[in-house]
Amino acid sequence: MYKCIVWHKEHQHQGKTRLHLLVGPTISIPRPQAVAGKETSLLCHVEGFFPMDVDMMWLRDGQVQKGFTRSSPQSKLDGTFIITLTYTFTAALHNSGSIFSCCIYHEVLGQSLQEDISLDILEQSTEVDETRTLIIAIIIIAGTVVIITISFHTNRRKGWAVSYSISEVAGPERCLLGQEVTLRCSMKGTFPEDVTIKWEWIHSEDRTIPDSNQPQSPSAPRGCRVTEERAGTHLTSYLTFTATVKDDGARVRCCFLHEAKQIREERVSPDIRVWAQPQVSEIQVLPEWDPRDKVPFAVQLHNLYPKEVPPIQWGWDGAGSWREDPAQIDKNADGTFTATSVWRVPSRSLTRPELRVRVCVQHGPGEPAIERELSLRDAGLLRPPDVSEISQPESMPTGKGVILSCHIVGHFPGELSITWLRRGKGEANAVTLRESAECRMEYDRAILALDGKSFQQETRLILMMPKDQGAEYICHVGHLALETPIERSSCKW
Repeated sequence: MYKCIVWHKEHQHQGKTRLHLLVGPTISIPRPQAVAGKETSLLCHVEGFFPMDVDMMWLRDGQVQKGFTRSSPQSKLDGTFIITLTYTFTAALHNSGSIFSCCIYHEVLGQSLQEDISLDILEQSTEVDETRTLIIAIIIIAGTVVIITISFHTNRRKGWAVSYSISEVAGPERCLLGQEVTLRCSMKGTFPEDVTIKWEWIHSEDRTIPDSNQPQSPSAPRGCRVTEERAGTHLTSYLTFTATVKDDGARVRCCFLHEAKQIREERVSPDIRVWAQPQVSEIQVLPEWDPRDKVPFAVQLHNLYPKEVPPIQWGWDGAGSWREDPAQIDKNADGTFTATSVWRVPSRSLTRPELRVRVCVQHGPGEPAIERELSLRDAGLLRPPDVSEISQPESMPTGKGVILSCHIVGHFPGELSITWLRRGKGEANAVTLRESAECRMEYDRAILALDGKSFQQETRLILMMPKDQGAEYICHVGHLALETPIERSSCKW
């Protein structure tokens, strides 16, 4: 409901109007894969409509179907709604080529809206397909057995039977930037005591393993530390290093070598994934306000790696707003990133000093969220008003009275408490003035300064029939940045 009030001299007129918002829906239907004899579900997504009421149905070749279900309407961030209509049935071959239609009606539409989809039905796999698959599997297994047998006899002719096993290179799924990481690889079984173990570093741009019979790097590549642990028939080698950004995406190869026994066994680690716990700054207010009617609150995520920014949730006094993408991402000299997220709040919404702006950063599943908050008072936004002296009486046309005015500038937020009082000649106490036939008060709406960081406004006292000689008029101004209200007094007249 919007209301417009117009004053002209002593006359007042007002009008009211009600705003009705209508937004039309859109339809999308994913194309499913239907198999004869199996249940198939058709989904009709209807979204972007307002208000919430909408009629929906599924049709097959123009005939209304029964048994479809609709989800509860869900509200989107822009205030419109989304709903899904589901029709589940058992597909048959005679359904192939049928036209399924999702038909909806919404009050913004002049007629019903319909989206069609044709359905192709696939036949189930036959017994012949299953037999063919079984034969192929048997051939593969038999071939594998033959290869293993040949390899075994070849090694026996060389004088050494393979009687050991090599584990995969094991380690953490993610490596914390700047912290030590240990990878390990084991050899278990019967093997020579003088087996040599060497580690190689494979960077992301070099994904291939050379065919050379000798490793291409020292046992402990670039500042890494290698240790071994032997326990009976179990030999484990450990590679320890400090994770850096350059290690992200690289791999490590572990080689077990014995020249006399012609042993060369290699295992390669999965890609190393480096991550860093971001350091979340305190919330601050940016010096430049654009647009000027909104206060920009900002938070920075330092030491961020990889570049993917975690979800950032802003809110204040119960109101929340998800923000997935930061306004800016900068790369640091050490390869990490700094992300800046900005949330702009309308200046006129900030009306209480205890109001708190909050931000929550969730870096990863299972990890504790990082939270920061800032009160309006601590943000340094509060500014007390500067109240001018009451202007000299300004005469209006004959018989229309006089005007006293007071200018108030430089305050933030814009909310003020303004009261006009009158102290008669010889009276000790001032009396609050009310609208009457003798006087009228006018309060202009607060307007923003050019930089957006303060407000200004004017208030006027209109004396319709000034007759008391020696009376004093007082403008009393209160603001949440003031401990004591400010008063300005007119001269006695």
